[in-house]
Amino acid sequence: MLLDGYDVAEVAQALKASRTTVYQWQAIVESQGLDGLKRQGQSGRASKLDERQIEQLKAILKAGAVAYGFPNEQWTGKRVRKVILETFQVEYNATYLCRWLRQLGYSPQLPQTQSKKRSQAAVDHWKRHVWPHIKKVA
Repeated sequence: MLLDGYDVAEVAQALKASRTTVYQWQAIVESQGLDGLKRQGQSGRASKLDERQIEQLKAILKAGAVAYGFPNEQWTGKRVRKVILETFQVEYNATYLCRWLRQLGYSPQLPQTQSKKRSQAAVDHWKRHVWPHIKKVA
C-alpha cells in the first residue's frame, strides 16, 4: 500500500496497525525490499524432545493422569514436568510447560484445594438457611 502511494496513517488504519509499526515496515522495505517483510522462521532454542517423544508424551497425557499414577485426572505443569523427567530424562520449567501444553491444545488445569477442616454439612446448612436470609436482607 505504501508503494502504491498510500500514506502511513491510511495504511495503519486499513491494517489496524500502529503508525509506528507501519513506519518500521516502511524502513524495512526501503533497506531490504519486500523480501525483508517475509517471516524469518521460528526463533529460539530447538525443542529438547523430538517428534517421536512428543507423540509418546501426547499418548501418556491422553491415557490420563490416573493411568500414570497420580491420584486424580488433572494434568498440571508440575505433573507433566515429572512425566517428562521420568520418561525422557529431560528437564523443563513447569511454567513453560503450561504454555507449551496450550500450544498442543491442552487447557491449563490447577488442582482443587479444600481445607481439611471443611464440613460439607456446614456448607449445605449455610447455603440452605443462612444465605437466603442474607440475600433477602440485601
